[in-house]
Amino acid sequence: MLTADEIIAKFSRPKVSEPVPEKKMLTAEGALEYLVWLSTAAELGQKEDWEGLLRHAQARVQQHPDEELAWFSVGLAYANLGQYQKAVEAYQRAIALQPDDAAAWNSLGLAYDNLGQSQKAVEAYQRAIAIEPDYAAAWSNLGVAYDKLGQYQKAVEAY
Repeated sequence: MLTADEIIAKFSRPKVSEPVPEKKMLTAEGALEYLVWLSTAAELGQKEDWEGLLRHAQARVQQHPDEELAWFSVGLAYANLGQYQKAVEAYQRAIALQPDDAAAWNSLGLAYDNLGQSQKAVEAYQRAIAIEPDYAAAWSNLGVAYDKLGQYQKAVEAY
């Protein structure tokens, strides 16, 4: 699972991606609403109030189904509640919206790992590392997944 520091970093990390299309530009009111939502989501994550985060994020995706961070938050809440298949589905939605989000790929890998799907976890961790080559948590998780698959040399290389 993500630590509190990783949760905070996820909510505050700037994205490097294509410019937002003009039709998705926020008004001042929309930006304020988003910042309030984001602040509450970060606070719930810090408190490890996963049920509260789930409700908060689900309400956001109902209104804004194209927000990657809201879907990531749904996945994070489900994962921390032990509902890994639902976490996978939410992370996949987040990744569809923001394919270059290394944290989402790493979190998807963790959810797959918790479902016993180590090969899919390896693929997700590799995607995270391709995006962020210095992503230590993804490298460590990759090593664990390789170990579970009995691919010990690859596990050692990942560690």
